[in-house]
Amino acid sequence: MRSRRAGPAILGVLLLLAACKPTPVSQSAAAPEAAAPSHLQAASAGYTLHIVFHGLVAYAQGSGKLWAFLVNANYNPKNLKADDLPPHVFQELQSVLPPTDRPAWLHDRVPPHRPHIRFQNAKVTGSFSGDPKMGRPIPGADLRFDTGLRTLGAVKLGQIANAALIVAARTGLSHQQQALSTLDQVDPLLLPPASGLDKRLAARALIEGGDVTAKLVNTCGLMFYSFKLASEPGCPGSGLRLAEEVVVEQRGRKGQVTIDLGTGEKIFVAPKDATRPVVIEVVNQTDEQIAAAGAVNCKELSRHAEAFRWFYRLLAPSGQALLAQHYFPCVAAGLFGPPICPFKLMTIAK
Repeated sequence: MRSRRAGPAILGVLLLLAACKPTPVSQSAAAPEAAAPSHLQAASAGYTLHIVFHGLVAYAQGSGKLWAFLVNANYNPKNLKADDLPPHVFQELQSVLPPTDRPAWLHDRVPPHRPHIRFQNAKVTGSFSGDPKMGRPIPGADLRFDTGLRTLGAVKLGQIANAALIVAARTGLSHQQQALSTLDQVDPLLLPPASGLDKRLAARALIEGGDVTAKLVNTCGLMFYSFKLASEPGCPGSGLRLAEEVVVEQRGRKGQVTIDLGTGEKIFVAPKDATRPVVIEVVNQTDEQIAAAGAVNCKELSRHAEAFRWFYRLLAPSGQALLAQHYFPCVAAGLFGPPICPFKLMTIAK
């Protein structure tokens, strides 16, 4: 907003002269200290670290630990085996399709996903080469993030597909919530101290510290899910939103982060700009999304419901035998967008 003009012209001249006249500086007054540069202030306060998960990732929490399971969703289309596919899919292929048509059918419904790690605002050294934005493959990795923080804060995973959300979308199933939760018990062979990484896992990550939040992603428009049995037509029930991103946040970090791949390799990460978050992104995505380095193509077809079937590899054989009783997400309403997969929350047997 502009200031008002002075009244008489002579007043304006006097004010101008007064403004130009130097003001004596008191010898006794101390000169104010110069403010520290912003980058020095940020270095003193530390930086924020975000470990972000995308794609076909399931979670299980117990004994003060949170595990992220990147399901092995990879296979050789020229040599298909039942153990390399989601449970029951191989039998479906044999019953409905000739061998020459099977690879295209699979790629459209249960496309291969591959585990990668990539970075934003990070200086990356150690067992890493290439563009941090594109990342590197991490098949077989058993990830640990050494940040100096060993305590989990708030863990908010309520919007990941689980028994409570099935009941929220299908209210007539409220009496089955406990039974539905039991169906989703993770196979104990996927958890330490089991020796080695089970072949049903592309990678595994232990989340030991920070606040964990499952977030709703709005990419190409809102997507509303319900849940259905494989035997049910359509997508009955009311729509709700499911998380497609999990963010682990640690504030006030100092120094570098050491990422142990569990394969004898380590990656070291330090901030480029301490005033902005350092992002470590762990993904289990299709080749198309990995090539896009996180960019979203809204013309890509949605493959949510069928790709979700990969998660059933993480059940014990007894759970896989009950797949006819499992409810999986279906799109109730909204815009179809790229294959950004809704997560799955699993339980650990006590």
